[in-house]
Amino acid sequence: MLGGKVIEVLVRALPYVLAGILAIFVLFKIEENGRLKADLKTAKAELAATYEAAAKKDLIIEADRKRALEDFHTIREMEREIDGLETYLEKDPSRNRECLDSADVERLRLIFGDD
Repeated sequence: MLGGKVIEVLVRALPYVLAGILAIFVLFKIEENGRLKADLKTAKAELAATYEAAAKKDLIIEADRKRALEDFHTIREMEREIDGLETYLEKDPSRNRECLDSADVERLRLIFGDD
């Protein structure tokens, strides 16, 4: 009889025990879900920072490309000026450095060094 009562109490308590186990399981899942959401937010922030860094690098690369292009055009311009000066001096061999204006002399000094 005592064994029957114990079994009866256990059978009556079983739904509550199962509900408690289920509640604990749900709480663990909610906590795990919260951690996953936090990890996802962290990953999104890291990805955004990576994209921002890449965009900054792209801007720097683009600025460097523009500077290089400007330098190239400046060099081409200087080459044309040198060619013009060479032609000018070759036409009349009696011309020398003293007949050039000071800006031309400075350009030649910058290009070829101070001779």
